[in-house]
Amino acid sequence: MDAQPSSMLVNAVSLHSEISLSGVFMDDSLVGMDIKEIIDWLTTDDPRIIAVTGMGGLGKSLLLKLVFDTQKIKETFDHQIWVEVSQSFSVQQLVQHIASEVKLPKNKRKTHLSVNILRDNIRSHLQGSRCLLVLDDVWDIRAKELIVSQNFKVMISTLDKKVAQQMGAQRTHDMNHLFKADSRKLFFMHAFHKDEIESFRGPEENSRRHCR
Repeated sequence: MDAQPSSMLVNAVSLHSEISLSGVFMDDSLVGMDIKEIIDWLTTDDPRIIAVTGMGGLGKSLLLKLVFDTQKIKETFDHQIWVEVSQSFSVQQLVQHIASEVKLPKNKRKTHLSVNILRDNIRSHLQGSRCLLVLDDVWDIRAKELIVSQNFKVMISTLDKKVAQQMGAQRTHDMNHLFKADSRKLFFMHAFHKDEIESFRGPEENSRRHCR
């Protein structure tokens, strides 16, 4: 029996979830324009804090991951830190995670150190560096404690525009404008190589493309 489409998708995602996106196509679709806009914001002096908002299931985290993995972003920043925040989190543990990601010496990030001392050590360590911090799935303003250095450019994802404002976002990118097809494309761009996407299009969409 042939593999069902859903199982094919799961296998392909498993195989290619670590895909390098330096060559991903940046077209003029809504998804392509979303990525370009956020990259432009991150690679200029202002804004410092950017939020991506929208209801669940639209692909906020995927959009941030696509941006995070582009070659331009890798070339712009000395350090890139991804933090999964979620609804329940420990500031101490996540600041320790940030310290580890920026390669703070172990003697300056010992587990008994307070959050304030860790912040000071991170700031000193990152002096003169350009850093990108992603705070994914932010639910409340407590996550602001994770922005430990003024050297950070920050991207956050959240369901709530009010939380984005409380976090100090100077630009907010609302994903509620995406249609189902755009969200599907965002998923494909993250999961597959460019030349594989065609094989997963629906028959109706392929028929329309060949009749143009």
